Amino acid sequence: MSATPTATPTPTPAPVVSRPPVPEAPEPPAEMKGTDALAAIETAEYFVEALNHALASGETTTIESLAADECGPCTMLITDIDNLYETGAWQEGGQISVKDATVPDDYAELQQLPVQFYAEQSESASVTADGERRAGAAGRKYVLQVVVEQQQERWMVVDLRDAK
Repeated sequence: MSATPTATPTPTPAPVVSRPPVPEAPEPPAEMKGTDALAAIETAEYFVEALNHALASGETTTIESLAADECGPCTMLITDIDNLYETGAWQEGGQISVKDATVPDDYAELQQLPVQFYAEQSESASVTADGERRAGAAGRKYVLQVVVEQQQERWMVVDLRDAK
């Protein structure tokens, strides 16, 4: 009597989790140089573009270079992004689009210049290194205020807030 060979089960391969392509880092606009309101607005807008890049890539060096040491919200964002990407996870969505920058009429008299934008932020989620998708924040529309100040002959971000 001969034994009937049993089939060896074929292992099911684990799904391959891959990050979406990393977008190119934004280039600083030439208009950022200077001490006028246009340079302040361009700096604030570039900060938002650099933040979007950091959220998508985990690369925080540009927002670190634009954020003043006293910018608490900037430090928290940078820490959160660094912590997420250090675990091998990444963020999907959460991108902020801005339009219609405004500054106060008396901006020349101010030490710090609040630049306000109508902002729309897309829904976000985080994805762990092993592919588990975790809910993040819902999309929203709001007024984003990026406060800049002249430091060492250039504009630096000193605060970020929802201007409600």
